[in-house]
Amino acid sequence: MLSEFIDRDAGKEPEPWEGNELTRWGDIHEGAVIAEASRRLGLVDVENDFAQAFFHDKLRLAASLDGMATGTRLIKEDHAQGIIIPGTANAIQLTGEKLLLECKTTQAAPEDAPPPHRGVLQLQAQMMCAGASLGAVCVLYRGSTLRMFLYHADAGVQARIAQAVEEFEQRRKDIDWYPLMNPADGNVAYSRVDDVAQPLDVSDGEVQDAIEALLEAKRAKKKSATRSSLTRKRSSKTIWAIMRKQTPW
Repeated sequence: MLSEFIDRDAGKEPEPWEGNELTRWGDIHEGAVIAEASRRLGLVDVENDFAQAFFHDKLRLAASLDGMATGTRLIKEDHAQGIIIPGTANAIQLTGEKLLLECKTTQAAPEDAPPPHRGVLQLQAQMMCAGASLGAVCVLYRGSTLRMFLYHADAGVQARIAQAVEEFEQRRKDIDWYPLMNPADGNVAYSRVDDVAQPLDVSDGEVQDAIEALLEAKRAKKKSATRSSLTRKRSSKTIWAIMRKQTPW
């Protein structure tokens, strides 16, 4: 994402993304997920069509919502109905409260608590932008199991989100890439060749040791794969020979 924004700042528009099979089915199921979650949670004044995004009043942060509704009663945790309250509480008072709904569809098996990337952090950012203190991540698992995870606004998590947004904007301004975690990150961050850049000096002893250790690891991996392949072939031949001796034809 940082690469995309840096390109935008340089006047280069990214290639439009049309989505994929998973996101397409997510869009198809979204209305049904909101309707069923609202029924189980007793929500009213349900909205799922918004003219524009919601913008944070101070940060360069915006959120598009899947749904918003108003609660009418106390909601107790009920696993049979797919209503789960992560944490120590077993009930949340929703009467008269605005509730944000974030919908997800996944091929993963049903969970007792979704990982942060499955809408949890996203919901906290949405609360920051829409001025809400309650929300639900509604996950449809494998097309047949709906679970609704209810959350209060979390000041600690939201503070870290604000810090991450500010860091992102500073890195965007300075063209300062995040630390590379894998070769794919390097391909994105350094996708262009700078013909006038100074040659990279790798003569330092520590750099040389690191390069040699990497090469040695690759050689060991290749040698191990070769031994494994030979062992499988020999084992197969031995097993086949034993079966031929023991099986009457």
